[in-house]
Amino acid sequence: MMKNSPTIKQFYFEWEGLRVFGAIDITDVPKELEVKFTSPHPAGDVALRMNAFGCKFAHVDGKLSDRIRLVHGDVNPNFKPGDENYARIPIHGISEKSSILIYNEYLVGSRGIVKNVEFESFTGNSGMLLQRDGDLISFQCNSWKPVDRKKFEDMQGVIKLIY
Repeated sequence: MMKNSPTIKQFYFEWEGLRVFGAIDITDVPKELEVKFTSPHPAGDVALRMNAFGCKFAHVDGKLSDRIRLVHGDVNPNFKPGDENYARIPIHGISEKSSILIYNEYLVGSRGIVKNVEFESFTGNSGMLLQRDGDLISFQCNSWKPVDRKKFEDMQGVIKLIY
């Protein structure tokens, strides 16, 4: 059952014949998300960020939170290059006003004298191609790198909405 399209309130722009979205906005929040994605990049270079509004994600340790980052290569135990990232995420406390925002992030490395690894998103140079067919949302992402911008090959996958 789809109340709205899988877009960030119809936020997109047309670019060379492509409709590029900033994020996936799921307003018909399911009981669970099943996420599968791959990337040609080394483990740790790209991620999917999920933010819950009016509901919570359940982590494998039982804790609840309103944010999850699925980092390529970190999602599955015993990950090997070429493997598919897979996560099944239960959602708690769903109401009519609940929504989930999903977008791609990419590693930008440490800055200044701080050695912390950081991820960025929504810089204006990244985006997603989206297609929804019933309870499946397919996505292809690009990053901030100008060479990669037309390929949308930095990350691709499918999100299954389980009601």
